[in-house]
Amino acid sequence: MSFETTLKIWDLFAYHGEVIHFRLGLCILSLIAPKIIDASYEDTIGIIRDFCYHLDEKKLLNNLLSHKLSYDKLENALKKVKNSKTLEKHETPF
Repeated sequence: MSFETTLKIWDLFAYHGEVIHFRLGLCILSLIAPKIIDASYEDTIGIIRDFCYHLDEKKLLNNLLSHKLSYDKLENALKKVKNSKTLEKHETPF
């Protein structure tokens, strides 16, 4: 990842707070999901480890800025997770 993109992400973090880390994680997963869906465990670990070398930074920043996860939604989701012992297999707190 370029230094410029890293600085933009830090700026977003300073402006939006910690929710930007969750947005970033979701955006990264959405970008690499097609590659890891049918990959073996070892290949998946390699893809996750090396994603930043093959990352479309413009696409990442566009996804990051357009993602709808807000601080309130994140807080509510974390409360749901804390209040329930386990989530059902296909249930997501978001």
